[in-house]
Amino acid sequence: MGDYVKVKRRTFVIDHTPIKMDYLVVGTELPCDVYTKDKSTFKLSFSKGHKYNHVDRGTLQGKGISEVYVDYEVMDEVNKYKKKNQESAVPLSPEKKFEKYTADKEKVYYTGRRLLIVGEKINFSLSVIRNMEMQDLLTADETNLAEIKEEHIDNAHIVGDIVIKKSDIKYYHQFINSLIKSESISPGDKITIKNWAIIENLKLMMDFLLNEPANKEIMSRIKVVMGSFVNMVSENLDKIPELLSKGLHNYFVNVHSVNVAIMATGLGLKIGIKPKEAQNLALGALLHDIGMSIVPAAIINKMGNLSDIEFQVYKNHVVEGERLLKSDKNMSEDVTLAAVQHHEKLSRRGYPFRLAADNIKLYGRITAICDCYDSITTKKPFKEPISSFEAMALLTKEADNYDPAFIKLFIGMMRGANQS
Repeated sequence: MGDYVKVKRRTFVIDHTPIKMDYLVVGTELPCDVYTKDKSTFKLSFSKGHKYNHVDRGTLQGKGISEVYVDYEVMDEVNKYKKKNQESAVPLSPEKKFEKYTADKEKVYYTGRRLLIVGEKINFSLSVIRNMEMQDLLTADETNLAEIKEEHIDNAHIVGDIVIKKSDIKYYHQFINSLIKSESISPGDKITIKNWAIIENLKLMMDFLLNEPANKEIMSRIKVVMGSFVNMVSENLDKIPELLSKGLHNYFVNVHSVNVAIMATGLGLKIGIKPKEAQNLALGALLHDIGMSIVPAAIINKMGNLSDIEFQVYKNHVVEGERLLKSDKNMSEDVTLAAVQHHEKLSRRGYPFRLAADNIKLYGRITAICDCYDSITTKKPFKEPISSFEAMALLTKEADNYDPAFIKLFIGMMRGANQS
């Protein structure tokens, strides 16, 4: 006997068959209409042809739903769908999974959630990276806009890093500019969005530069925005932690670069350097890892400890960074020093030159502290992060490696906002 149900203001008689939610495979088109049950009422949740995504699954799980329903007449199609996906879902070996993850990660750009505002419409798709897997989050393109909803950006609902295709970066950039000009956003929120837009602009340019480190046009554009970047940091000295991109589940070199630039600029201003010097410091800190452009993605993303050979290749990023920056005749020597000395330690236990304390210059000392802090508080494939509090305690204990006076100022700056 069929149940009488009301769907989209029309009444149908449907014999419903329950199937486990696991039948529905993220990233596939559903072969039939799918219903959920609320008490005695069946509700059409997904229409035939709907591309089932990560948000859909999270929504069902959040409601405690373990079974969905289909019309009994389409069970043959459902079983074919299940069989097809079971056959294609042969688990990858750990090596193949890592290989796919590394390749996929190179094709996407980390956006984070800050500028993805609920209610805004976008013309680019969102995906999420979780446990070395890429999953669809929201599908959109130039002709089919999609609205950002709370479930797309909710931290409790969506665990992982939100990314877009690199081919969609231009649309993402246009979207950011539209937020700044939007009349529906309050003046106070616009200031915050403008600050985040400056940071996002640097992240975008660093992503390009790390792929093309010899690109003079991109380098020139980065130099031009250093003034506005320093001004933004100066206006937010009491809330530096709020400007950082933290809590990531994957490691992105461009994000790390911008985080270090924000902290180094703030610390330099706390020390009392002049605005022009602050611009050079900001540029040096931003470019401190430009030599990572020669490090293979398989090493940057590797799960587990690096071998001795791999670690040597990794360490070579400092020498490569020096070469790249010195090839720019318009680059200040101070800027280059920030990159060359960011792994040196006052104890002479750093690399690549094991410099003595007297030979480690101001920009190198500042950048080293900020690089260390961001590295140990950021999740990397081969190590879990530690909390801000633990990182500060660790830095305090390493007075023989880092300038104690600078560490004290740094800790005071990072405690300006209550964030762990």
